Amino acid sequence: MVKVTSRIDVVVSMSMYDINDIVYIDMDLFKFTMNSDGSKCILHPLALPPSSPCQVDSALVDVKSSVPRRPPNNRSAMDAIKKKMQAMKLEKDNAMDKADLLEQQNRDANARADKAEEEVRNLQKKMQQTENDLDQAQEQLINANNKLEEKDKALQAAEAEVAALNRRLQLIEEDLERSEERLNTASTKLAEASAAADESERMRKMLEHRSLSDEERMDALENQLKEARFLAEEADRKYDEVARKLAMVEADLERAEERAETGESKIVELEEELRVVGNNLKSLEVSEEKANQREEAYKEQIKTMTQRLKQAESRAEFAERSVQKLQKEVDRLEDELIQEKEKYKGLSDELDQTFTELSGAPNAFLYFAAGSLLGDVFLHLLPESWHVLQGMYPEWNPRDALTWLGVWVLVGMLSFVTLEKILKMTSLEEEQPTRVECPTCENHCFHQRSPMLAAEDYEKKFTAPDSVHCKKDVTGYLNLLANGVDNFAHGLAVGGSFLAGTRVGVLTTLAILIHEIPHEVGDFAILLRAGFTRWEATKGQLATAAVGLCGSFSALAMASDARDRTWWILPFTAGGFLSVALVNVLPDLLQSTDRIEGPGGWRKSVVTEIRNMSALFIGIGLMGVLALLHKGQHDLVLDLTEINPSLPKTWKDVLDLQKWDDVLEISKKSEEFISRSVPVSSVELLAPITGMDKVVCVGMNYRDHCEEQGAPIPTEPIIFSKFASCVVGPYEDIPYPQMTESLDWEVELVIVIGKAGKNISVSDAMKHVLGFTVANDLSARDWQLQRNGGQFLLGKAMDAFCPIGPCIVTPDEALDIRNKCLRCLVNGVVKQESNTSQMIFQTEQIIEFCSRFFTLLPGDLILTGTPPGVGIFRNPSERINVGDVVECEIEGIGSIRNRFV
Repeated sequence: MVKVTSRIDVVVSMSMYDINDIVYIDMDLFKFTMNSDGSKCILHPLALPPSSPCQVDSALVDVKSSVPRRPPNNRSAMDAIKKKMQAMKLEKDNAMDKADLLEQQNRDANARADKAEEEVRNLQKKMQQTENDLDQAQEQLINANNKLEEKDKALQAAEAEVAALNRRLQLIEEDLERSEERLNTASTKLAEASAAADESERMRKMLEHRSLSDEERMDALENQLKEARFLAEEADRKYDEVARKLAMVEADLERAEERAETGESKIVELEEELRVVGNNLKSLEVSEEKANQREEAYKEQIKTMTQRLKQAESRAEFAERSVQKLQKEVDRLEDELIQEKEKYKGLSDELDQTFTELSGAPNAFLYFAAGSLLGDVFLHLLPESWHVLQGMYPEWNPRDALTWLGVWVLVGMLSFVTLEKILKMTSLEEEQPTRVECPTCENHCFHQRSPMLAAEDYEKKFTAPDSVHCKKDVTGYLNLLANGVDNFAHGLAVGGSFLAGTRVGVLTTLAILIHEIPHEVGDFAILLRAGFTRWEATKGQLATAAVGLCGSFSALAMASDARDRTWWILPFTAGGFLSVALVNVLPDLLQSTDRIEGPGGWRKSVVTEIRNMSALFIGIGLMGVLALLHKGQHDLVLDLTEINPSLPKTWKDVLDLQKWDDVLEISKKSEEFISRSVPVSSVELLAPITGMDKVVCVGMNYRDHCEEQGAPIPTEPIIFSKFASCVVGPYEDIPYPQMTESLDWEVELVIVIGKAGKNISVSDAMKHVLGFTVANDLSARDWQLQRNGGQFLLGKAMDAFCPIGPCIVTPDEALDIRNKCLRCLVNGVVKQESNTSQMIFQTEQIIEFCSRFFTLLPGDLILTGTPPGVGIFRNPSERINVGDVVECEIEGIGSIRNRFV
């Protein structure tokens, strides 16, 4: 038995046999034996350590031969094995040498790895040093920024000095302009000064531009510094690149310092240029002294001109003699003018004859005058008085206000009746009959005096000895008195309107003139009837117009329209007009009924009376139309920013800046500033508030609206929204949207939020309300109900889909907002009409519900729902078309009116 102790694998083979199978055996793990016949080699396992990878009890290696077995030769086989084992030992030694070499290489590799780690640690130290260098560079950059800021401050100081020099230059320019009026030559020097100033301004702008470029370069440096920081974070990979860019940053900093130094040199150059400008100004002062010397020379020239003037006076005397000659020619022309006047007198006689022939028309004109008086009283003066009184004393009970108006009307009537009695009692002549005997009539009948035929016409027409001339009636004087008082009141209004502005004054004057012209024509007819000549009647009318001018001057002198002190004039004048119309004019007209004798006279009389009564109603109707046209003048607009310029310009700014208390305080004192107000007709009303954060809408909030569409009454508010871009003014034209074919109307009460809040209780809700206004919640029904998946937004939030206005009424003015009538009209036809009492959820409940989900901000709008009558639920359904006019109104707030184009 041979024990093999080698630890390497060996190949077992038999040299004396042809062995096909080669077996690799670990000789440290087995002992090797061979059978005596040489056919088998048996390997016996040795004692193995516990960590041995092989645990084998025994192994049997079969040696098979593919050739005939040779005779056994144990010795030769053993020699071969020994040789083989020696060779294997040599190989083992070689392998051990190789292993030692590999171990040495491994130790060298470990040494190199340690060296590499040491280099990495050195690199880390260098990277830390680089970061420190970067921090120092950043500090240097901050110092450079500070230096640049100091340079900027110095530059700003230089700019201030330049501005001061510019102001001095402006003063010098003004002085030179005054000198230019005396001497034209000074303008050249002034132009030079202006050019120098422009040059300095150009240099200043150049410096500003350079400073801006320096700032841009510093921004570039900051960007490069950020890149350097990024490169520092990647220093393990790009250390060399970081170092290079750091050098670039340092170079840029050096260049920035050089540029700052160049900026300082430029400032020095600018100061030098300013010194040059000062020298130029001194030269201009020298030029001014020369101009004064030239002025003295001009005075000498004036003396010479005075002498020439004396010569001209002598020539004027010669011209006067020429004028005397011309005067003779004028006398001749005056003689020709007298001849023309005689021809004109003949024409006047023909016209008088024509007036006499038209006997029925004057009575109709007087009926028209009486109608205009009555219409002026009941359709203008009394409503105007009520409006003024209501505006001055809003706390009064309406019954008390009407009582005071009635008292002053009675005072006016009684005053005029009393005055008429006094004038009749103190009259110097007795009243003469109103009929005169016509000497030209063959039947010697009495002709009724035509009211339109003036007194001098009767003197010319009826020259018979028994003809009688009527004296002037007291009615004419009473009418002039009443008209004068009325014109004085209108004059106060005109003067007050001019205090508000020239445009407003002109508009108010035109409105009053349009109203007064028919009334004045009627007054002229009354004066002619009272016996005044046309010239006397004209002078009387001009006198009343002068009284109106006095009223205007009085208002201007008092800087107020004085309504609080003269409101009683309007009802007093109304009483006077009633006295003139009912006591004087109408009774006389009723007594002097036009009765025409002869064939067909009855029919002609009826036609005449119908014409007279028509004239009466036309006078009343005309005054009514003019009163409606004058209606817009009652509504006034007061610009609070003119009273307090510190107030914001819009409601949104008022609420954001919490200036509501200031606005409220001024509005309570608005009567003191009534002279600054303007008629609402003279301004264009925009949306009362814009720029809001939210436009919240409530659906299905009217019981009758739910019944209209057969829907159940909701148990909680249904909320959707619009955009701020939907809000437009109360009277704007709205472009018809091309996206819809089913545009509908919805009149709604709007809550305007004045104070922010979240989770607001019902009891505190009204504390967050600024006021109320009117809205038209326009709806594209096809997009609301049929398209967009049934979502409301697109059908409700198109542009201009929320006109609001005309104003915001505060809660104290709106009174009971739970009982307000609201309605919608399309082309004048009522489509919606209901009351806010039909609302399911009132103002406080809506605010409380919405504030649970989102914060209500100042300026937010909440549309509270629409009543029944919308177009889609009508039978058949209706929609808005191009050209339609939709008007929405709410009692106590106002109305909005929009045309669709």
